[in-house]
Amino acid sequence: MNSNKSIGFTRIVILILITVGIPIALLIGFQKQINYQVNGTEVSATVTDVQSLIIAGKHRTNVTVSFKDEFGELITAKATNAGNPVVGQTITGKVLSENPGELFIDPPVWQTVLVYSVAGLCLIGGLVILFAMLKGRKTDQQMAAQSMFAEATVIGRENVGGYLYLDLQFRDSDGIIRKASCRAPEY
Repeated sequence: MNSNKSIGFTRIVILILITVGIPIALLIGFQKQINYQVNGTEVSATVTDVQSLIIAGKHRTNVTVSFKDEFGELITAKATNAGNPVVGQTITGKVLSENPGELFIDPPVWQTVLVYSVAGLCLIGGLVILFAMLKGRKTDQQMAAQSMFAEATVIGRENVGGYLYLDLQFRDSDGIIRKASCRAPEY
């Protein structure tokens, strides 16, 4: 019984970590986007160079842009999330004053909505499963607290999915003969 309690407790801890961890990981991954959206200055830039590279078997596109800052100086920057622009194309993005060498272009709205939806579904689904598991643990503890020992006779057995299930017959505290089925302990 102790090993079942520790397995149940371990599952609940893992579920809590997943329920909270996935949304937090997604939000941390989007911190850069949030920072640029809140603190960035919107600029219009012209694509000056596009390089297609294959790094570690993955296709990468490096996009270089130029734009004028608020003082009229020409700045050359690397564009993030630029997609597949062509040289001479004008794109709009955001620049941070402390990092003018990077122009951040917001990903498509559908992508942002998808990420936040997945985070929300993970959180809600995890909480529902967590509360169901906690309720099941409470029910199991109540049943264990109200249970009594009884002498039983094995009247049948069956191997199902690698587990041995026993059919038992016993007499309850009122003297009534009852039948029950249970999974045999692994020992």
